[in-house]
Amino acid sequence: MRRMVFSAALASVALLSLPLYAADFAAPATPPGVTVEPAVHIAAMEAGKAGSATQGTFADANGMALYIFAGDTPPGQSSCAGDCATNWPALAAPADAKPAGDWSVVARADGAKQWAYKGRPLYRFAKDTKPGDVNGKAADNGQWQVASIQQAPDEVVSPAAITLRPINNAQGDVFVDYRGMTLYTYDGDTASGQSACVAACAKTWRPLQAAGLAKAVGDWTAVVRGDGSRQWAFRGKPLYGFSGDAKPGDARGMLADRQFHPAALRRYFIPAEVTARINGSDMVMATADGMTLYARDKFRFSFGSYSVNDGPPPTPAVGRAVGTQGCDGDCTHSWVPLKAGADAQASGFWSIALRTDGTRQWAYQGYPVYTNIQDKKPGDMLGRDMFDLTDGSHALYWRVVTP
Repeated sequence: MRRMVFSAALASVALLSLPLYAADFAAPATPPGVTVEPAVHIAAMEAGKAGSATQGTFADANGMALYIFAGDTPPGQSSCAGDCATNWPALAAPADAKPAGDWSVVARADGAKQWAYKGRPLYRFAKDTKPGDVNGKAADNGQWQVASIQQAPDEVVSPAAITLRPINNAQGDVFVDYRGMTLYTYDGDTASGQSACVAACAKTWRPLQAAGLAKAVGDWTAVVRGDGSRQWAFRGKPLYGFSGDAKPGDARGMLADRQFHPAALRRYFIPAEVTARINGSDMVMATADGMTLYARDKFRFSFGSYSVNDGPPPTPAVGRAVGTQGCDGDCTHSWVPLKAGADAQASGFWSIALRTDGTRQWAYQGYPVYTNIQDKKPGDMLGRDMFDLTDGSHALYWRVVTP
C-alpha cells in the first residue's frame, strides 16, 4: 500500500460537532427513502478549472431515478393509473408520512400514499434496471422528466443581495449575504425580533446590517439593536455572519459555537452515527465520536503525477461501481465499515450498502464509508491517500469524506 502526497497539513483542530440546526425554520430537504444524485460538472475541467458537484436529481433509497409526469394536473394529484401505474410505479409514502417543507403526500385512487415534491407526484420507471439509468427521460413526447431539485435564488422573497444557496459545508440550503458568505441564527435570541448578541459576541458574530430605511420584505424584518443600528431577521430570527469564515461556501461557524446554526431553509439529512468537524484546514465527515471517515475511490494517473487534488469530484456511479467489494475480507481488519442500524433509512446524500455478510453500511454520495484502525483519536487522518495500483495507470485509493 502506498501513499500519495498532498500539500494540505494533517494537523487537527477539533471544534464542536453536530447538531447543526436549531428548531427554527429549517425543514428536511428530503424525506426518508428519497436520495439525491449530485450533478457533476466536468466541462469546467476541460477549460483548465477544477470540476465540481452540486445537487442534481432525486432517486429512491436504492439510487433508482425518480420522475414527474406532465399529465398530473391539477398539481397535488396523480393521473397515472392502470397500465400507466404499471410502467411508472408511484413512489410510495409510509402510512404515517407527514408533509414537510417542499414535500407533500398525495392520496392515490386506491387509497395508497405517494410522495410529491413541490406538488408534483414522483414515480419510478419500470424499464430502469440499475442505479443511474434514466430510460424514462422525455418519454411519451416529453411528458415524463427526471425529477430535478428546483432551486432559484429568488424562490424566497428576500432583501436585496440576500440569497438562498446550497452550501454542502453547511449541510443545507442556506441564506448568504451579498458576498456569498454563510449566515447564522443564534439560540440566545429567545425573544422574537430581538438580538442578544452584543459586545464581544457581536465582534465574532457580525449582525447582518439593514439600512436605516429598510422595510419588511416577505418573511424578513429589520429589527433595532440596542445601539440603535438595524439588523435583518428572517421569521423573527436575527441573522449574523461569522468572522471565522474566509470565503463563500465556508460554514465553520456551525462548529465554533453550539448556539449558532446556519440559517438554512432546508437541511440535509445526516445519520445519527455521523458528525462534521474541522481537521487542520479541512471540513470532514467523521463518526459521532470524531473519528475520520474514508471512502474507497478510483483514480487514473496522468503525466507522471500522483496528485488527485484537481481530479474529478466524487460521483455516485463510481462509488457504486467500487461498492463494498472495494474493501472486503482482510481489508476490513484495517478499514472498518460504518454500520447502519436495522431501522436506518437512506435520505439525501446518504444511502445504505449491503455487504456480503448481510450487514448494512452507510454510503455517502454512493461511496461506502469506513474508519481506519491507525487513527487513534479524533482528528487523526493517517489513512488518507493510501492507494493500491490496479494496473500501470489506475489505482484504488482512500480519500477523506468531505461534505
